[in-house]
Amino acid sequence: MDCGRSTSEGEEPTVKEEVSEAVVRPATAEASAPAVGTPRGTVRPRARGAGPPPLVIDSHFHLDQMERLLELKGLGPVSARRVGRPPKVPVSVVGGVLNYYDPEHYSGIVFPVDAQWKVVVGIHPKYAGRTCDRHIFELEQLLRDDRVVGVSELGLDYSVPDSLWTVQLGLMEWILRIGTIGKVHVLHIRGSRGDPQGEAVHEQCRKIMQKHCPPETRIHLHCCTGSATQVQRWMAAFPECHFGFTMMASRMSHPSQQALRELPAAPAGSCRRRIPPT
Repeated sequence: MDCGRSTSEGEEPTVKEEVSEAVVRPATAEASAPAVGTPRGTVRPRARGAGPPPLVIDSHFHLDQMERLLELKGLGPVSARRVGRPPKVPVSVVGGVLNYYDPEHYSGIVFPVDAQWKVVVGIHPKYAGRTCDRHIFELEQLLRDDRVVGVSELGLDYSVPDSLWTVQLGLMEWILRIGTIGKVHVLHIRGSRGDPQGEAVHEQCRKIMQKHCPPETRIHLHCCTGSATQVQRWMAAFPECHFGFTMMASRMSHPSQQALRELPAAPAGSCRRRIPPT
C-alpha cells in the first residue's frame, strides 16, 4: 500500500471546532448554557467574584495540530498561548488527553512529564485512503507502549463521498484487530449529509465495536452529534461510554440537542474518569 499523500478522500480533518472538548456524561446540560465536564461533574456559568475558576480536564486536545497552527513546539508553549475568543465560563485546565490522529506526526510525539496529561493515538477515518502497512505497524508499536492509554479517532466519517466508505470500514476493523483491548477507545462518528445525526453510521460502528470489544470497554464518543436514541443504545451496549461535546453543540440539530439534554446525571459524589491515572 502506498503511503503517499492523496487528495481524493475529501477534506482533511480540522482542529477548528474540535481542538478541545467537554465530556458531559455522566452529567447534565442545559440548552442555554452548554455544560463543561470536569472529573467530578459539571461546570455551569458562575457569578462574578465567585472564587477561583473550576479545575477542568481537556478531554480531546490536538497538540500536534495546534503546534503546526501556532508554529510553536511543546505542550507548555502551546498551552500558554491564548487563541481566539475567551471562554464564557473561565476555567483552569489542569490536565487532558493529547490526541494524535495523523501517522505522519507519530515521530513527533513527546510524552508529557505531567501525569495529568495522557496520550492517545490512532488514524482518522478521513485518512483511510492514504493509510499503508507502515502506518499500521507504527500504530501497533505505539499501542504496546503503556504510556499510550487509548486508541484515538477510531470510527467512521460518512461526510465524505460514499465511494470512500468501504476503505474506512476496512481501516476500523484492521485497527481493532491489532490489539486495543484494555485501552480507552476514542470514537469519531459522523453521518452523511443526508443523515446529520448519523443514525446508520452509529448502528454500523456500534456493531463493529461489539464484535471486537467487551462491554466493559471504556469509550469516549467525542464531538457527539447523535440522537437520544443512539446515546441510549451506546450506554446500553457499553456502560462505560462517555460523550464529548464541542462548541458545535450550539449549532446541532434538535435531535442532537435533545440527546445532550437527556444525558443522565452523575451520582452524587462520584468521580467517573475516562482516562485512568497511572
